[in-house]
Order: sequence, then C-alpha cells, then structure tokens
Amino acid sequence: MKKFTRPQEEFIIRMIAECHIARDIAATFATVFPDTRCSEQDVIAMDPRLTVVDPELFALFRTRRDEILDDPDSTPLASSKMRVFVLSRLLEKCVANNQPAEARAMLFQIAQETGDIASTKGAKTSAGGAGAGEAAAVGTITRTIVDPKPVSEDAHEPETESESE
Repeated sequence: MKKFTRPQEEFIIRMIAECHIARDIAATFATVFPDTRCSEQDVIAMDPRLTVVDPELFALFRTRRDEILDDPDSTPLASSKMRVFVLSRLLEKCVANNQPAEARAMLFQIAQETGDIASTKGAKTSAGGAGAGEAAAVGTITRTIVDPKPVSEDAHEPETESESE
C-alpha cells in the first residue's frame, strides 16, 4: 500500500464513507492532489470495511458514514428533480448506444418519478384523481364453481387394434 499524507488519507476515508466507488475516488483524488498518484487498488487497500486501518481513520469513517445515513437530504438524488435529471442523462446515453431496452426502462422510471404513470410504490396524484396505490371500489364479486361430470372408467382405457377394425 502506498503511503499517503494524513490529509490525503482522511480525504480517501471520507469519500469511502460517502459511498463513492473506488474509481471515482481515485479520479477525484487526482484533481485534489495532482502531485500524488492514487489508484483504485490504493483506495481499496484503505477501505476500513475491508482492511484494518488506523483507529482515528476508522472513527472518521464511522462518524462521516453516520452523518450521511442520518441526513438523507445530503445526497443530491434525494431531490426528485435531480433524479429525473440524472435519469434523463442516462436515457441520452442509452439512446446514443442503441440500447432500446435500457432506454425503455429509463423512460418508465422518468414517468414514475414525474407522476405521469402510476407506480406500485405510490406516485404523485393529479388534482382530484386517484393515487396509484388506490384502486377503484369493487361493487360485487361473483364466484362460480364448475364441477365436471364424472367420467366413466371405460373412457380411460386405450383402444386396441382388434376393437377398431
């Protein structure tokens, strides 16, 4: 494992605690600390979930992770508007890469997110309209039981050649 300065180690630990992936952490590290090289393997080697790290760094990891989990608004995707924006960008990539199945899934997610289509998890309701989780009232339920005629035992025996001639 490469030896980093204390601020560099803290930067990596904070990014790991914020649930960033190793590739993104290494790329961001290169922009913040251009004079030091950091690879994905270096980030993985410092991950406190996978390896033993300095107790102070582990405490920093736990504190930052708790802050993130306690405040769901800290993530940019907590906003519906931001989720639609990200989904739209992903949709553009799917269309550009000729991936119709993925594009269809993105369109469906965008429609659910904007409330244009009902989702099973509960979409926004239109003015005066029924919500996605609400179903129309059922007036009556009819139950029909069909009891087939008994079949004779002779019907189950296969025909032989002598009988058919």
